[in-house]
Amino acid sequence: SRRHRTWRNANDGRDGRGGGSGRGRSHGPEKQMLLTEQALQEGATSLALHEKKRRLEGQLLELRDRLEGEGRLDDEEIEKEVQWERERVMERWRIEEERKDRAERERQQRLEGQVEE
Repeated sequence: SRRHRTWRNANDGRDGRGGGSGRGRSHGPEKQMLLTEQALQEGATSLALHEKKRRLEGQLLELRDRLEGEGRLDDEEIEKEVQWERERVMERWRIEEERKDRAERERQQRLEGQVEE
C-alpha cells in the first residue's frame, strides 16, 4: 500500500528500525559512549538549576497570593515586589556560584602546584 511504501521510504535506517543503508549508525567504541562525564555533570547542573527556579517561582506565587490577600498594594505594586524578590534571589544565587567557581579554581591551582613539585 502507499502508506506502507511511505513508511519504508522514510525509514532510511538512521532510527535503528532496519531498512535503508544503515547510514548514521555508530561504529566503533568511540561512538558507543553516549555521554561524557562532563556532559553528565552539565546535565545534572542544568536540572538542578531548573528545579531551583521552579521552587523559586512557587515561592513567588505564594508571595503574590499573600500580597493580594492583604489588599494593601495594587497589581502593579505587587508585580514590582515579586520581580524585586525574584531578582534578589537570583543575584544571591549568582554570587554563590561565583564563590564556588573561585574556590574550585583555587583548589585546581593548588593541586597543579603540588603536581609540579
